[in-house]
Amino acid sequence: MGVRGLQAFMERCCPEACEVVNLREVTNQYILKTKITQHPLTIPESTIVVDGMACLRHWYTSKDWLCGGQWKEYMDVLKSWVETFTTAGIRLVFFFDGVVKEQKRPEWVKRRRKVNAEVSKIFHFVKKHKKQPVRDLFCLPFGLATFTCFALRTLGQEVFCTLQEADYEIASYACQHGSMGILGQDSDFLIYDRPEVAAPRLTTFLSIFDCPEYSELYGNIEDSLLAALCLLTYIVLQIKSLSQEDLDAYLSQAVCLRLKSAQKLQQIKLPFLSSRAVQLGSLYVRGLGHLLGANCASGGPLPNAALMPWHSFDGRLFHLKYLQAQSGVEKVVLLESDAFSSIQCRMMQLELAASVRLSESTIITIIQTPPGFDHIRTEGSTGWHRDGHSLLLKEHNFLMGLKGRI
Repeated sequence: MGVRGLQAFMERCCPEACEVVNLREVTNQYILKTKITQHPLTIPESTIVVDGMACLRHWYTSKDWLCGGQWKEYMDVLKSWVETFTTAGIRLVFFFDGVVKEQKRPEWVKRRRKVNAEVSKIFHFVKKHKKQPVRDLFCLPFGLATFTCFALRTLGQEVFCTLQEADYEIASYACQHGSMGILGQDSDFLIYDRPEVAAPRLTTFLSIFDCPEYSELYGNIEDSLLAALCLLTYIVLQIKSLSQEDLDAYLSQAVCLRLKSAQKLQQIKLPFLSSRAVQLGSLYVRGLGHLLGANCASGGPLPNAALMPWHSFDGRLFHLKYLQAQSGVEKVVLLESDAFSSIQCRMMQLELAASVRLSESTIITIIQTPPGFDHIRTEGSTGWHRDGHSLLLKEHNFLMGLKGRI
């Protein structure tokens, strides 16, 4: 709800804190700055988080507001407004108020009573003058916030209705996702500190996969890699027979996928197919479906786009990495001599290893023929793959356990 008078004080006494900017120029600067910390082949996404409630009066510009609302005109305004940002290369994420926290309800009630008093003035004016009041008595049409959420989704935008006050979750989302900025007019945004912005939705999501400690990785790795790490951690903790070579294949393809175009992926040549690699690939993709369900059930702490398989998995690339890992190639080969991929993979390995230690689990390294393995040979090197029936049973148990948590 903001601190009354704080923004006016900042504008009056700290004019250097307020600056008029060209959003297209700011976007270009943000992309250049972000590329320094990310792989040069990556095109950073410029996202602005929008406080939808704060924008309603700006969006509803029709001169006719008393008779129920000019909705087609309003849709045209919304469409034009969104296109202004999208043509500048800016992705928008909208938040609208959900529930009001109990400690703020007295203030909320006070403001609602004030609105009711204003509405009463409007009706007295209409009864007396038989015309629409001047703009000083302007009141938004009923249901504008609710219908705006649906209108924006119709326009292809991502919209969240908050589980608590919007300003809190807007600040949380912007911090977690490294957003370019927040579009709103609430003095709460001036006093929020980045460490102080908690993430209850994220905590819920990560807890489903037994890795709440990964919350500290936000901003250090891409959302798609964080999602992959969550899923792999859960797979490791639930399927005790997973080997280090299996993990190397999963991680290396996740970090190397960014280097591959669709054409390059089509050109990958596989010397043969491994039934275990097929099953591991299927397990991962099916797990992504459950990951998406957990994300929705947790209120969407991760953008759904980050959970799509085209951001974290390719079957042919994974199969190649599996065969390479099983044949014992050096890590530099597995990671295609790419320094950034090596850094990302190492970070994920360390976090995964820490989670495994906390759970007192172990990861097998294949150095001899374990029970239930079949011998395979790849161009002069040897490796092993597990019996397919036992892995299918473990996959079924894994997916049923994960489904039960969501």
